[in-house]
Amino acid sequence: MSSYMDSRLAALSAYVPGEQPEPGRFIKLNTNEFPYPPAPNVAEATKDAVAKMNLYSDLNCKELKTNFTKVFGFDKGNVIFTNGSDEALYLCFLTFCGTKGAAFADLTYGFYSVYADLCGIKKNIIPLKDDFSIDPTDYYNCNETIFIANPNAPTGLKLADADVENILINNPNNIVVIDEAYADFSNETCAGLVDKYNNLIIVGTFSKSRGMA
Repeated sequence: MSSYMDSRLAALSAYVPGEQPEPGRFIKLNTNEFPYPPAPNVAEATKDAVAKMNLYSDLNCKELKTNFTKVFGFDKGNVIFTNGSDEALYLCFLTFCGTKGAAFADLTYGFYSVYADLCGIKKNIIPLKDDFSIDPTDYYNCNETIFIANPNAPTGLKLADADVENILINNPNNIVVIDEAYADFSNETCAGLVDKYNNLIIVGTFSKSRGMA
């Protein structure tokens, strides 16, 4: 089969996940799995969902959007749900990076580079500072779509909302994607900037802190 594969894809470097120890023996901090089972009401809701597995789910996620906006306060028109945040990130690379390229840190979530290569996108890889933090000014006036994990992984360091806002202000013609997979561990989110800047995309996840990997 490999002889039929597109030569560009055959040359890709695969994403390498962290060590995966035997389930049940360790708490896998490297994948931020929640060490406890789901809450009883979540388990009960899952049972109800299993009873409907013979039917396609609502492609517009109307009920989920309604409940999500009640909790988080966003307009339903500003929210989409994907098969994990990785799909949301892939869609951002596919949709917004074709002619511009992508800019992201040299030490960050490894899938950014994989998605760029998968989509044939030019990469602008920006080094972190000596203390492993992101210098916001390095992202001013970029000519690429910007991807920032905030807090960053694996460093755990976070940009302040004001720094994110300055990046947005200095990139009026570029999309800025803020990956907040770990935002709940910092008790802060810059999602409140969504209504102020139309070039901002916030990506979140139900895994990690919410325990729904």
